[in-house]
Amino acid sequence: MISVAPSLRLGRILLVFAAALALAQPLHAQGPVEDGRVAYDGGDYARALELLQPQAEQSHPEAQYLMGMMYRFGWGVDKDMSVALRWFEAAAAQDHAAAQSELGKMHKDGRGVPADAAEAVKWFERAAYGGEGVAQLNLGRMYLRGNGVEKDAAAAYAWFSIAIDHEYMDAMGHRNRLRPKMSADELANGKALADQIRDKMGKR
Repeated sequence: MISVAPSLRLGRILLVFAAALALAQPLHAQGPVEDGRVAYDGGDYARALELLQPQAEQSHPEAQYLMGMMYRFGWGVDKDMSVALRWFEAAAAQDHAAAQSELGKMHKDGRGVPADAAEAVKWFERAAYGGEGVAQLNLGRMYLRGNGVEKDAAAAYAWFSIAIDHEYMDAMGHRNRLRPKMSADELANGKALADQIRDKMGKR
């Protein structure tokens, strides 16, 4: 029988204990922004505010976006569109696609700013190329209606298709209703434009 030195046995015990301790740590405990997101998603907005506001003030884009959402809807804070707008603008300047999409909505609907369809299109397009499905859907709607941009069925079809690619399935109904109304040339152009967008986004 082979004996194991006490010091070796102790080392093995300590390694097992350390591994068990690591596994016992909460999976979300990665930092204040991540923990703030967990609190936000769980509806604990007081905790989310406590964690996220210092990070937002230090220019963390995800924290800025979540602060914007809380001020936009009055979650854990007094509803204030002007404050929401400032946080979204700060995050959007750092290419945060969801914040860019929210700016598009605010400019489209005139929330916190005068309604400006062309400005809404600008932000929806930035967010759409950033992979934000709801922005892709909204951009398709803007092209479909000629709101803030020249009416273009092919462009609308293309952006609805891109939104479907990103699993934003509300776009499926819009595309299905649009397709029978399109000419053969419009449909071909819409499909070609969708492929061009996918290439630009690196999705093919």
